[in-house]
Amino acid sequence: MRSIKSRLQYSIFSIVIFIWVGVSVIVLLKMFHEAEELIDGELVSASRIAAYLSAEALVAKRGPHFIDKKIAHDYELLISLQQWSTKGELLVELGPQVPFFIAPVATGFKDLNAQGQAWRSYSEYDASKHLWVRTLVTKGSRDALAYDVAETFLYPLLLSLAVVSVLAFYLTKFVLHPIYALSERIEKIPRDKLSPIVYETPQELHSLVFAINDLINKLNQARELEKEFITVAAHELRTPLTNIQLHSENALSAREAEQRVEVIQLILNSSKRATHLVNQLLNMAMLEATQNLSFAALDVTDMINECLPTVLPLADTKKVQIVIEGSLNCGFEGNKETVAILFRNLLVNAVHHSPRNARIIIRYEKSTLEGIFRVQFIDQGPGVRAQDAVKIFQKFSRTAPAHYPGSGLGLAIAKRIVDMHFGHLYVGNPDEKGAVFIVEFPLQQAKHS
Repeated sequence: MRSIKSRLQYSIFSIVIFIWVGVSVIVLLKMFHEAEELIDGELVSASRIAAYLSAEALVAKRGPHFIDKKIAHDYELLISLQQWSTKGELLVELGPQVPFFIAPVATGFKDLNAQGQAWRSYSEYDASKHLWVRTLVTKGSRDALAYDVAETFLYPLLLSLAVVSVLAFYLTKFVLHPIYALSERIEKIPRDKLSPIVYETPQELHSLVFAINDLINKLNQARELEKEFITVAAHELRTPLTNIQLHSENALSAREAEQRVEVIQLILNSSKRATHLVNQLLNMAMLEATQNLSFAALDVTDMINECLPTVLPLADTKKVQIVIEGSLNCGFEGNKETVAILFRNLLVNAVHHSPRNARIIIRYEKSTLEGIFRVQFIDQGPGVRAQDAVKIFQKFSRTAPAHYPGSGLGLAIAKRIVDMHFGHLYVGNPDEKGAVFIVEFPLQQAKHS
């Protein structure tokens, strides 16, 4: 793409050329018109002067009587003169190369052609002397006069074209100087420490500087998230990886088969925990990098049924019963992929904190009056203290006793997903022992998407 500087110079030069050509054409046309008017005036003046002179006073000799006279002025015109009798007889003819024309019959201007040459003539009848007077000039003389006069105007215009071209070159450098200065300022920003641009710029560049600063802030946020992700991943994965290494060494040193199987099971549990943690970290990183979601109509019953196969093996080991209470063909507008993660995390959280032989209830309902869709996950675990109702949704926050499994990311991910759906997620305590996590979605997402 052509640079802004060259585009600006090209535009200025094109405009100047266009104006120069337009003015030149207008001047030339005007000069031709004025030359015509001037010559017509000269023809009339010469004709009336000649009318006062008698035929005897004029040299009655045909031929170019002025041909031997040098032109005294650049704009001098060689006007030819004729006197005719009323009978059509040519009495006097003065001037160079005057062709023979028929006698005039009407007063006024007329364009004549003779011997391939165009003439402009003016005829007038003198009633006191009973004769016709005609004055003539070649159109070539008229055009030459018009060109000479036009040149006196066009030469300064042509000079101005060159001057404006030079000025346009320096003008573009002056106009684009703030952009060059801003570019230099951006190049000086350290790569390892991106900081917003604090630089006084013309008003036209404010939006550009604002957009650049906004981009820098987003890059800094992304960099911080990346650092946090790496730090957290390294910290959280250290424990299961250490356990895997320790159990592997124990497995190698175990002599009994039964002891070896027990240690291998511990290795398997640690690897599952590491895998779960990695998945949660990836989910959190994906959600934090996502700004907008695409929404579609979701059937809650179908969504829950799709999540159950991943949770039922864990529930079966603890003999936990999962009960679904809600109407069929009932749902809201949401993003299928993230809502599946949300339901799975809340279900896994409920199973982890429920004792053996417990019962988990998933209850959902549509409230048209409130314009929301409400889903409740009710467990029979230890519950949540009032002072921890907000803290539990923070990343890596663990308020439950240490023997409860979990990465500390599941509820934070759930909160992020609900926020991206412009909904609400909060926790309460049911009448019986346990906790209830309540999710409220807007029925329609059109105004947010």
